[in-house]
Amino acid sequence: MKKKWLRLGGVLVFGSSSILGVVACENTADAKQQNHYQDKVEELKTIANKIGVSTPQYQEINAFITQVNKKISRNTSASEIQNLIKQIQAKIDQFIDLANQIETVKNNKLNEIDFSSLTPSLKANIGANKSVYSASTEDYQLPQNSLETETYNVFYNDNLEVVDLAKIVKTSDDLNKINEALDLINQGKSLVKVSFYAIHKKYPENKIYFDKTFEIGGYLTKTQALKDIEAEVNKLNITQKLGTSLQIEVNNALETDSALAKLIQGTYESESLKSALSIPVDYKYNISVQLVKADVVSGKVWLNVVGSLKEQPDGFKYYRSTDNQNNLLVANLNDSAKLRLTPAAYSNLFNLENFIVIDETKLLQSLNKSAMSEVKMAELTPEIIKNSLKLSTTQFTEKSNKFTYTVPETLLSDLNVSVTSPRLQAKGDGNYFVYDLNLTLPENPVGIYADKDGNVLSQIFDDQKTTSVTFTLNSYTVTEEDIQRSITKRNQEFADRTFDYSAFRNEIIESAQNEYPSVFLTRNASQVFMASMMSMVAQLQLSEKEIDKPYNDAIFVINKNQNSYEKTLAGEKQRFNFKVLLDKYGDVLKTKADGSLNLEDGRVLVAENTGRVTSTIKNVDYNDYPKSPAELEAYLKPYLDKGITKFDFYVPDISLSQMEYRDTYKTLLKYANKVVILSDGNAQPYYFVNSNYAQFVNGQKGLQVKDASQLARYWENYHNDTGDKIHFQNFLRYTDKVRIYNITGKYVEYFKKQFAQRGVEWANFKIEDSPLNYTTLAKSIDNIDTVRYIDELTSLYNLKGKSFEDLIVSGANNLDKSKKNLVFIGSSLFTKLRGELRLKTQEIPRAEIHKYFNKMLELYPTSEYNYIYKLHPAFRDADAVEFIKEFTNGHENEAIILDPSISWENIVAAEAERIATNTSVLFDANDFKNGQSKTQLFGVQPSSTVLLATIAMLRDIFQITTDQATLMVNPPNFPISEAFNMIYRDQYFSEERKDAAYNTNIQLLNNVYKYFVYTNEFPELSSFPRMSKFLERTRQTSENNATENPQS
Repeated sequence: MKKKWLRLGGVLVFGSSSILGVVACENTADAKQQNHYQDKVEELKTIANKIGVSTPQYQEINAFITQVNKKISRNTSASEIQNLIKQIQAKIDQFIDLANQIETVKNNKLNEIDFSSLTPSLKANIGANKSVYSASTEDYQLPQNSLETETYNVFYNDNLEVVDLAKIVKTSDDLNKINEALDLINQGKSLVKVSFYAIHKKYPENKIYFDKTFEIGGYLTKTQALKDIEAEVNKLNITQKLGTSLQIEVNNALETDSALAKLIQGTYESESLKSALSIPVDYKYNISVQLVKADVVSGKVWLNVVGSLKEQPDGFKYYRSTDNQNNLLVANLNDSAKLRLTPAAYSNLFNLENFIVIDETKLLQSLNKSAMSEVKMAELTPEIIKNSLKLSTTQFTEKSNKFTYTVPETLLSDLNVSVTSPRLQAKGDGNYFVYDLNLTLPENPVGIYADKDGNVLSQIFDDQKTTSVTFTLNSYTVTEEDIQRSITKRNQEFADRTFDYSAFRNEIIESAQNEYPSVFLTRNASQVFMASMMSMVAQLQLSEKEIDKPYNDAIFVINKNQNSYEKTLAGEKQRFNFKVLLDKYGDVLKTKADGSLNLEDGRVLVAENTGRVTSTIKNVDYNDYPKSPAELEAYLKPYLDKGITKFDFYVPDISLSQMEYRDTYKTLLKYANKVVILSDGNAQPYYFVNSNYAQFVNGQKGLQVKDASQLARYWENYHNDTGDKIHFQNFLRYTDKVRIYNITGKYVEYFKKQFAQRGVEWANFKIEDSPLNYTTLAKSIDNIDTVRYIDELTSLYNLKGKSFEDLIVSGANNLDKSKKNLVFIGSSLFTKLRGELRLKTQEIPRAEIHKYFNKMLELYPTSEYNYIYKLHPAFRDADAVEFIKEFTNGHENEAIILDPSISWENIVAAEAERIATNTSVLFDANDFKNGQSKTQLFGVQPSSTVLLATIAMLRDIFQITTDQATLMVNPPNFPISEAFNMIYRDQYFSEERKDAAYNTNIQLLNNVYKYFVYTNEFPELSSFPRMSKFLERTRQTSENNATENPQS
């Protein structure tokens, strides 16, 4: 590199580029001369330094350099520079020998010095905590600052540098250097370079500066460091931090179509696990973990551990080997991290009878018996059975063998297992002793809960929180005495009775005569629509005379897909015709000239979204129940603005349960004058009571007001916005303001017995009968114009003036009134999925259904029977015809298809009225009198509410028994499928698993009907054959009965 001179205050300073060189750069020869000149000056200065700063020779040389530099300028010629170089060379020759002599003497003596007394050492305790990786100058101390020898005085130059051995290992290209550095590190040795200067006693004017590198031991060796870290790791107890939550990642690599299996075999999401783990470590160490394996069911994780010394992340590393699982660190997480199944999932996924069993040894010991043959049925109490339960294994295998789920050994207590209703039950080939096993989540369940489909539930709804499964005690042999005793007892308790609709009638009259609007919050369920509409039309007619109560209106809220206000006004055909009521009683939503609603003159408000009523909130379409307090208040707003703060609410049971999860029910209670709970069908006992109310009784819904006399005070708390706001389940016993209805309220006796067995009789409540036959209701209400009532209601139903034939939408020419009838009761199980009928694409159920229908044709030939089809309202227009084509496997041309939008119950009511005029298609005047029925039902979903509803209607209309009603609702025509789940869509079973299918479906049927079977209002489930038995049936003719009656 070229040198340069910079003149600063008259002093020439050496730099890295020559000013002269820049000036003379055009003359190459001159530039070389200048460089040569500078090199000579440097050489002379080096000689001066060797001789020593304090010597006269140094001063002489320095003065000479200053002198010659002054002669250099921009105009100095090449010859002049050459002359100056000669002068400098002469000086070099003059002093070089002296300089070499001095340096030789000094160096020879320096090499002889013993530096042991100046060797640095580690400070106390440094080596116990540190490795060479973190060595620093602060680690060392010097024993003294100077050393005197015969020739020199040596001094510490206040400069100590630790050689970065780790850097050498990382960056050096010299393998020998790398290995040497690693050896030193592993042995706990550092290299320290110390700066000294020495003063020669003969030449004291010179300081000799030099560095000396020392090898210093005493740091942690690799062996000791790893041993210390391992000892710390072995002490570790890794736990989960309180209040943290974990997320599960499904194992998509698992070859299965079960989403739940993938969840069970999943792992914890790494970031959530990282933030959740608490790793207590000593101040000396850094410990990190890596997830190797997880068991999300047990909440256990296997971790690879990496340890290092504190502040030395790049230093010695300790690893737990992943080759051997025993070397991994196991951490047990909190219960909040464990994957749990809901009770409903257990009953759906597993044959629980295989896994929750009776410990007969324990049972016999508790009864002081030696064999089951000594046990009497009366001794098998719920308490005895419960105390004898045990798990046969903790490995629960899913019904279709898709996966195995490891349950905790504490499962029975975790799910609050209880036993109720020990009883006899008839099953295919005999009578058995059975009992209900109830599983219920605790009040505040802890864990990650999943449903049967593998969905992690952010919120656990009531239908998931509890389940009831009927178990059979096969080791108990039922005696004839047991059977007779059971029959006698049930006949005494539940003799066939007439229905009592007086409460429902009084409900209507009360609402008609008070000053409050009635609010009907409906959902897409036939029984809800019928009960709501029968009540609404009666109230409108009865309240006409109440002119001093101008706001006693009817607010009818309905799903958008069931009714459109625009179509209503335009008179377009829909499922219901509200136009007749709006024209007769006045439309509240009809706006006046000033833009306000017709509140003073209108009596009926029908809305399918909030935008119809108010613009104060975002428009929300109604769907089964209000999803928020604001949505509910939107439908009330016109009346709230008028100062009306109380309403009579008519709400379906399931909707009320769903409103709980958004706290909407609190708003409803705030404005409620009363709450009338209507039945959604079979779901009421199974979900609303057995699931929802049972949890309240178990203490899972907060405060229990067991003293019913105190309920009035809590009711007023909602209106006054004061005091405790107790859960609405408390008010199911507050009959002054809350009433519950079902097509047959007697089933509540089932729960009364359960409550008595558990000692919680305070929880008893009442369920009233709700009529299905509008003609019966009309005739029971005083001061009502029956003809007008029926006219308005049938107009609303789109039934006015229509005969049975008018309800046929396809195949009217196939109707032969001289024939007997078979009516298919359809369900929504096989509606469309992604635009195609399920029955068209799902081969397994399709094949079984075709076998079923072919057998029906064999048993009931079309030459003698009309094949009539009443499908679920979910089937519309062309969809109904398409379904029948698939269902009948090519016999659609013989089908008589009724309008699916007309409810079956209304068809039965109208047909029953026509018996008097001999114009009924479904009924004959002699039906049920001589053990026969002109019409029989058939279908593939015996769980349909239509069966129970038809039995109830027939009992009421014809004043017959349940057994007589089954002449029309013929259980043998409703076989239990061995190929598909009869309640949950898209679940099939192969031929090899038909027993699993049957067991699943019979359990589901029991869950639905056990309450009604118990009270003798529904036939024994043994009367419903399994599909394989049904297909074995043959057609037999009875000489004593003109009607051919197929027998099992």
